[in-house]
Amino acid sequence: MTDTVDPWVKIGEGPEKEIILAVDFDVTGRLEANFRDLVGLLPEPVAVWQTVPPAESYRRMLATQDYLTFWREYPGKGRKPVSTVLGYCVGSVFASELADEIEKAQGSRPRLLLFDPEMPNTLSLYRDFGKVTEMMSVLSAEEKQQLLERAEEVRAEHGEEFDAVSGRLIELYEEAGGAAFERLGLDEDLGAELLGLFRAYVSYLAAARKLDPSRGWREATAITSVGSSTGARQAVEELRFETSHDELLRSPQAAAAAAAVLRPKEA
Repeated sequence: MTDTVDPWVKIGEGPEKEIILAVDFDVTGRLEANFRDLVGLLPEPVAVWQTVPPAESYRRMLATQDYLTFWREYPGKGRKPVSTVLGYCVGSVFASELADEIEKAQGSRPRLLLFDPEMPNTLSLYRDFGKVTEMMSVLSAEEKQQLLERAEEVRAEHGEEFDAVSGRLIELYEEAGGAAFERLGLDEDLGAELLGLFRAYVSYLAAARKLDPSRGWREATAITSVGSSTGARQAVEELRFETSHDELLRSPQAAAAAAAVLRPKEA
């Protein structure tokens, strides 16, 4: 991961009279649908910019304010209004906080459109550890099973202690990943970047845990899957669809519902 990383990347080309910001932890190789998938399903082109993790989070755990400071200078700030902030899963926590900051900066509050909004917890952390373990194709089925069993031992030892659990899971991932990358003969820098990916994700979760999104969520529209978390219950409106969490942002029905929310306010 290079040190010069832009905090926002454009994922939707469209008229920029108003812009849309999206918060998600989106990386190459991700199995879940992402906001690029959603944007591709919208009937009208829209200008959408999405958050990028700070490069430093690949090396160490960052504070909540580090993320907010990094993302605070969003595209078009002071020149074009932000009409909507999107959030996916834990990104919905940051989306609520960004909406507060944007309201102060531009004098009007952007809409909040959230997809399966969720506060991070140890359950979601173990779920995602299982996903990244499955993605480590260089590991044999037996090695993956052993890694998951060791994660279960961490769960038994630390329960709901998020900081303790996250630290141990990072250690397990780096130990298994380091051995796997050495076996593949990967370049040292590339191996370090891949190992840092899980650390960056855990840092993102830990930082979100320090925020209280309740105010923003109470004013939001939530588009949810069959496996939606309890976060959506706080929304002013919940639109639920018969699709899995991982496929929610690829759902044509969810995209149609999003398009209705994203129509320009003057329409």
